[in-house]
Amino acid sequence: MRELKKKENSTNKTNFFLNDHFFFKHSLTKKFDSKNFYKKKKNFLSLSTPKRSKVVNNIIYIHSKKRNTRISFCNPDGSHIFSFTMGSLGNRKSKRGNVFFVKDLCFRFFQELEKHKINSFILFLNGFGRSRRPILRFFSKTNLRYKCSFIIDVTPNSHNGCRLPSSRRL
Repeated sequence: MRELKKKENSTNKTNFFLNDHFFFKHSLTKKFDSKNFYKKKKNFLSLSTPKRSKVVNNIIYIHSKKRNTRISFCNPDGSHIFSFTMGSLGNRKSKRGNVFFVKDLCFRFFQELEKHKINSFILFLNGFGRSRRPILRFFSKTNLRYKCSFIIDVTPNSHNGCRLPSSRRL
């Protein structure tokens, strides 16, 4: 019985809080007192405000070009922690743009990433290189796919910009 009364009281408080503007501005009766109104509002807010937990999202940045690929790991504020490129692993010239060497890059990146305990991350993609799709496939096969919050493409796309001035005719 007490639980039912508590539920009824809580619904009355929420109705009061939701309709406070209407009652305060448009009340026809003079029984409504502004001092009581503010006291009730403060008590209601202090009792029912939920505690929000902060979600820390680290950033993994994949920059894929025609000739090279870079995978970087950053803090939530954007400061660089570590990164690997195809060239830093010893691949030279044409091997840097080759898809078959992406597996080595991903393995090395995940070995280093295991040292840092991460709860969640955001994956940023940049560029239209050949190694873009194999890296995403590699991420989807590992256990990190459950920790990925978002996948965001940040490739700059040109929209032809401003109109050029007319050329001089001779």
